[in-house]
Amino acid sequence: MSYRTIVVHMSDEARAEGLLDVAIAMARRNQAQLIGIAVLPPPIIVALGLPDAPAPVLLEDYRRAYINECQRMHVLFQQRTASEGIEAHWQLDD
Repeated sequence: MSYRTIVVHMSDEARAEGLLDVAIAMARRNQAQLIGIAVLPPPIIVALGLPDAPAPVLLEDYRRAYINECQRMHVLFQQRTASEGIEAHWQLDD
C-alpha cells in the first residue's frame, strides 16, 4: 500500500528533528507529499492568587512563546523538506 499524503504533527521543538527524519523517509519511500501541522495547545490557567498578575497577560505570554516555537519548527520543516526535494505544506491551527 502506498500513501500519497503523510501528515507529521510537529508538537515539540525538542523532538522536531526526529519527527522529520521519520516523516521525510516515509514521504520519500512513498513518493508522497508531506504536511507538517502544529496546533496551539489550549491555554493553561493557573490561579496564582496575585492581584498584580492578571490572567490575560499570563495567557498572552504563553501563547506568544508557543507561536515562536511553531515558527522555528516551520523554518526547520521548510529547510529540511526543500533540501530533500519533498513536496511539503505547513499548517498552523489555533
